[in-house]
Amino acid sequence: RIGALYNQRKYETKQYITQLNYRDTDWKGSLFFNTGTLEFMGPSYFNSKTGLKTPNGRYHSREKNTTYGIDLQRTWQVNPKATAILGFDLVHEVYAELATPVSADHARYTRNNWGVFGQWEQKFDEKNTGIFGLRETWTTGAARGQNYNNLSASGQWLHKLNRDNSLYLNVSQSFVMPTFSQMYPNNDRQKAAPNLKPQKGVNYEIGWKKNHGGHTWKAALFHIDIKDNITASVERGKTEYKYVNEDFRNTGIELSDEIRGTHGLSYHWGVTWQNPQTNNTDRPGGWYRTFGKVQLTGGVTYQKDKWTSSLTATYLASRVVLPSREKPSAVKP
Repeated sequence: RIGALYNQRKYETKQYITQLNYRDTDWKGSLFFNTGTLEFMGPSYFNSKTGLKTPNGRYHSREKNTTYGIDLQRTWQVNPKATAILGFDLVHEVYAELATPVSADHARYTRNNWGVFGQWEQKFDEKNTGIFGLRETWTTGAARGQNYNNLSASGQWLHKLNRDNSLYLNVSQSFVMPTFSQMYPNNDRQKAAPNLKPQKGVNYEIGWKKNHGGHTWKAALFHIDIKDNITASVERGKTEYKYVNEDFRNTGIELSDEIRGTHGLSYHWGVTWQNPQTNNTDRPGGWYRTFGKVQLTGGVTYQKDKWTSSLTATYLASRVVLPSREKPSAVKP
């Protein structure tokens, strides 16, 4: 009836975070244990999964997320011009659906995320420095045998033109596992996506930096190419969404300026022109625009003693929306 609530929900989140950190000139490490319980409850007038009206229905779900692990690394000053870092990390994840008075769901998923990484920084001369890294990531004990492994690399070259100007070139690979909350949601708005794959990408960036008269100028040209990018997808007119894999690429240029003022004030502004595109097998036709092409940012910061306060603004223009299985359409900034 007119005026009836579509859905009325109470959301409650309880989190407990514990960390033990250690750091000296050579070693840096942490032990951590984090857990959180999410609970959703309330009446339901409409069942989004079946389309049936349930005037007296109740909705109540609970889920628990737990992560614990270790992150450890050591730094060596090999010689006055070379520094090496070697480390490893391990994270054990647990995601569990908990039974409630109106739901008997009780699923449980676990996964171990392992990583071994190294970095070498070499100062070739007064003007040129190189930083090179490798990381091996793999999983064990994942549900349904969904274990993955990946070797990623990164390289950065810094070149000083003079005391105030420098150039840099950066190429880095990325690897991101889907989270359990993306794969196995326990709510009535999000569909499960148990077959989500990790996303792999490469980021290229070349830029220029200049310090002059209280200003720090930065200009950069970048290109991002990601395979199986993990992104939320919704169909036009639907209330449910789910996470999917789709290829993503973006090329653009950005210019920014950080201004050091007086009396604790500082300012910054930036402008970015880009061309983000996505390619999804559910949407035939190849690559389509997504997000927005022009982004403006700005802000002011005030700092005094132990206090810091910031006011920032972002404006995104030349925007489009891209519903599932549809072509993009323009929307307001």
